[in-house]
Amino acid sequence: MAHVPDDQIAPGVHVGSLDLGGKSLQEARTALEHWAETQQATTIHLHFAPDADMKKEYNPPVSKLGLGINIQATLDAASKVGHESALGQVSHWISGSKVLPVAAVPSVDDAKMRTYLTNQIAQEINRPAKRAQLVATPGGGFGVHHEINGLTLDKDATAQNVAQAWTHYLNPTASPATTPANPPVAAAVTDQAAVTTPPTTPPDNAVTATAQDTPPSTGLEALLAPKFIVPDLTAADLEQIDGKIAEFSTYYTGIANRRSNIVLAAKKIDGTLLKAGEIFSYNKVVGPRDHSAGFKDAPQYVNGKHVMGEGGGICQVSSTLFNAALLGALKIVHRQNHSMPVGYLHHGRDATASYGNIDMQFQNDTSAPIYIRSSSSGGRLLFTLWGKRTPGRTVTLLQGREVNLGSPVRTHSDPHLPAGRRIVEERGSPGISVSWTRVIKDNGEVVKREVFPSHYTAFPTIVAVGTGAPKKPAPKPGATPPGTAPTPAPVNPTPAPPGQ
Repeated sequence: MAHVPDDQIAPGVHVGSLDLGGKSLQEARTALEHWAETQQATTIHLHFAPDADMKKEYNPPVSKLGLGINIQATLDAASKVGHESALGQVSHWISGSKVLPVAAVPSVDDAKMRTYLTNQIAQEINRPAKRAQLVATPGGGFGVHHEINGLTLDKDATAQNVAQAWTHYLNPTASPATTPANPPVAAAVTDQAAVTTPPTTPPDNAVTATAQDTPPSTGLEALLAPKFIVPDLTAADLEQIDGKIAEFSTYYTGIANRRSNIVLAAKKIDGTLLKAGEIFSYNKVVGPRDHSAGFKDAPQYVNGKHVMGEGGGICQVSSTLFNAALLGALKIVHRQNHSMPVGYLHHGRDATASYGNIDMQFQNDTSAPIYIRSSSSGGRLLFTLWGKRTPGRTVTLLQGREVNLGSPVRTHSDPHLPAGRRIVEERGSPGISVSWTRVIKDNGEVVKREVFPSHYTAFPTIVAVGTGAPKKPAPKPGATPPGTAPTPAPVNPTPAPPGQ
């Protein structure tokens, strides 16, 4: 019996179709490296299961997926066969030319695999989910547009399918892979619009399956696993909306820029839909109030003064919507009154907002979505809230005692004004404290009582008092101004001699 040296592969050892028997470890390594290199050109057929209703197919070389062979691990396994024990060596020697199969140990570059799946497949088939939508109808009601499910590639499941297929391909005579005969695939969406992939230019190695297409003959294939994404708002959710739950309006005036700002802010809010539990943020929905967003300079309150600023006037929009939320019995998350009372609402019913600083927020604390509609025509700003009505519910707003502290007057000297002359430079605002109570009743029984206090800071009226020289009165016609000599009466001249 010939003893197999430790640095030599036993006779009959094969890795796949590669015969390593009798080779030294270095020769076996070289042979394995060459064989592994030739495998890199093997194409793998990637496709979706028929019930996924996805027709895209891809045939990249395994090198693009990071599939390879672990040379060292395979060599270690091959070198152990025939060296187990003396009895084992005798058995191999007696068997003569018996083939001793050794499984090739596969390798997977996970980063390379995911890069290909992301860039070549996922980006092509990805489709974002679209929420169901309410659409206004001419009669004043609304209809429902159904949701569209999104689509993406389940990269984890696909990578597992590819790795298992590669292992089985390298070792077809080895034990079957643990992958089930029919790997589970995400259920197809019944909405045809949701599963139709928009036409795109296919990437390299991508084909669209047809009845005449035939899969590659390598025998290496793996299933792509789609993942369908259901949007967070479906038609079933919207069907819970059964009517109007509140509305409130104010009238707006002022310069053209102010009116333009109000109309623009109202349009940004129109059509907003809040899911159950979702919080409405005025600043988030309306966004920055700057020129780039279409807002214009108009009067606004800043530290008790009337100044021109970007987006002036849109606090009337936040205040009007705040009142609609009050009457809709929605939870008020954050509200702050202006520094001074406003002219378009009762004291204590306003809600200021300043982007990045002060927000007006309320929460849809009902069990169904809330749909917000707005209109701003004819100088009337109207907000209507649609949702699931609560039979027998009433909401009442009660004004509490109002305390008016008045407005102080501050004067300062102005030498540029004549003595005694007074000019109002800034009209002040009285300090006012007031509260409103919201009473919510269900079938006549009080279920909630909330108080909303407001305090307006007293800002002084600034008056300039003249200390300059008194203004001289204009002289009366024919009168001689003080300090001047009277003009002598004219004397009739002696007529000149003729001809002079």
